[in-house]
Amino acid sequence: TLVVDGSASMNYCSGQARAQAEGPVFTKLGYAVILAAALAYLLQHQRDRTGLFLIGGAQGASRHLPPRCSRHQTRLLLQELTAFRAGGAADLAAALKGLAARESRRGLIAICSDGLTGRAALLEALERLRHRGHSVLFFQVWDPAELDPPFDSGAGVALRDPETGATFAPLPRAEYQQRAREHLAEVRKGCLARGCEHQFLLTTTAFDRAMLRFLRLRR
Repeated sequence: TLVVDGSASMNYCSGQARAQAEGPVFTKLGYAVILAAALAYLLQHQRDRTGLFLIGGAQGASRHLPPRCSRHQTRLLLQELTAFRAGGAADLAAALKGLAARESRRGLIAICSDGLTGRAALLEALERLRHRGHSVLFFQVWDPAELDPPFDSGAGVALRDPETGATFAPLPRAEYQQRAREHLAEVRKGCLARGCEHQFLLTTTAFDRAMLRFLRLRR
């Protein structure tokens, strides 16, 4: 089952990403959608049952297509991915817990999200998927500017939550970078401790890196 996070934070694309890109420029959701589409196409050719779980998005309600193996299923998955738009708030952890309850047959859950949510709740949801017998691969997708802001103003790095509109006190650039890296490290550590695979990707990362990680896990 391919899981794609459609919360408003996934709609972000910085000027830094545009400057670094050698080809097309992607929002985080755009990158996640293309990755999921490529995986769906690959799985169909391997004759694997493939499903899709879209979390939130501009349409509001999550969408679940149970795993099936057919060309028609692949067309449905690609149509859903093509129409998917980021927007609004989405409870990633709650949605993954709901997926764990729905997917009774053990399989591989590949998640594409920025993971910008409470770590404890997210890791608890991943652990629940593992307890249900699933293999879990978490693709954590960020924009380059979220990791290394390209500016260093005296006022620091100001942040606004696109889902709630909440604003936060500016941080010095060095402190922001430290906190961002600590968050990523803790998510990765928590994933590995629970037997989940974790792959950090920037929207400027070549897709073959993510595909190779997926194929190694399948093997």
